[in-house]
Amino acid sequence: CLTATSYSLGIIEEYAAFCSSHGIALIAGGPHPTLSPETTFEKCPHLKYIIRGEGELIINEVIRNILDGKPVNGLPGVCIRNGKDTIISKEILYVSDFFFFFFPKIENLPIKEYHCPDIISKPMTTFSIQRGCPNGCKFCSTSQMSGRKIRGWSVNQIIKELEFLFFDIGIREISFVDDVFTLNTTKTKNLCEQIISKGLKFDWFCNI
Repeated sequence: CLTATSYSLGIIEEYAAFCSSHGIALIAGGPHPTLSPETTFEKCPHLKYIIRGEGELIINEVIRNILDGKPVNGLPGVCIRNGKDTIISKEILYVSDFFFFFFPKIENLPIKEYHCPDIISKPMTTFSIQRGCPNGCKFCSTSQMSGRKIRGWSVNQIIKELEFLFFDIGIREISFVDDVFTLNTTKTKNLCEQIISKGLKFDWFCNI
């Protein structure tokens, strides 16, 4: 399962072709597949499945159905290639309740080998605290991809995860990749104050 932008569709097709040659179906999500599944299938002829929107909501069910030989067409947000035809779901998935929605697990990844040209300290990781954007800028896909309503984890949930990353994993720099990290100034200030009070002495940067 890979995330695709318009720029990376060629890479997605390379992986899809490789997987297809080994009898493995690739699932793609991300901005371009979400907003233009038709052109994604066109540019990636070996791609079998697309999930539109926030695929965490449905990915487990999709994988179970594939492994069990059950159909996935009709599942919300799921688009499929069926021979020369494609079946396009009109639905874009959005997470509404983040309380039981876990952060990605990175503890078994080779995180120390990851590189980012902007960082000061290593190891680093990316981190998202919320999704959506109330603005509708013509040059940006965020409001279409994630909706205009800001949704995300509570400060307490975020701090608990940051403590795990810092003390247990050893992360020393974090890139907050939210498009609107500072939009809710009360939440941002509360988060920063708790980072300091909890002794989480990592470097970080964000989008504003």
